[in-house]
Amino acid sequence: NNLLIGAYAVNDKTGVIGTTDVYARCAYRLFFNEIEKQYLTIGLSAGGSRSYAHLAQYVTDQNVILIDKARFLPNLSMGAYYNHGNRFYVGVSAPQLLATPHTIETTTGKEINLKRQTHLYGIAGYYIDAPFFGNDVAFLEPNVWFRYLPGTNTINFDAGLRAKISQTFWAGSSYNVTANTLNVEIGSVLGESVGFSSGQLKIGFGFIVPMGKY
Repeated sequence: NNLLIGAYAVNDKTGVIGTTDVYARCAYRLFFNEIEKQYLTIGLSAGGSRSYAHLAQYVTDQNVILIDKARFLPNLSMGAYYNHGNRFYVGVSAPQLLATPHTIETTTGKEINLKRQTHLYGIAGYYIDAPFFGNDVAFLEPNVWFRYLPGTNTINFDAGLRAKISQTFWAGSSYNVTANTLNVEIGSVLGESVGFSSGQLKIGFGFIVPMGKY
């Protein structure tokens, strides 16, 4: 079945700011060569967020009272991913296409706009066979990732290398040029050896090392 349909709901609260997200997703996979796994996947996500911000306690002007009303903010996201025969891949996505702002009213008639920003993401990678690890499933995967914020002209760029050493173990590292940080990850795939005969369980660990002075 080349059509994928799903939905999810997430409730997140950080301090005085909270968001509840409800989204439906749909994706279609178009095969150019099913045997060699050459395909293009196009996805669409639609839904919205109910956001609130209890900011009244941080206002020093006693004549200003924030009227905090929870609002439903619609949103739309799109993305595309191309895989060429398990040899290379490239993908682009655009979350928050609508970027609807959250508005907080005050008793003085003014409005405070918490503007959300549209993001553009891109990813690409290439698989290189690595028989020197002693098996025929090992590979090296150089990859790049970027994020672009059109409204601020901010670009976040990341370049890395991941190695799948065996059927069950991988390790990798990447460097974020913009943030000057080194990312390291290791992981293992647990399958039939631990009783997951109908699927796989992946366990991983990652950490970020700042490279600059703070």
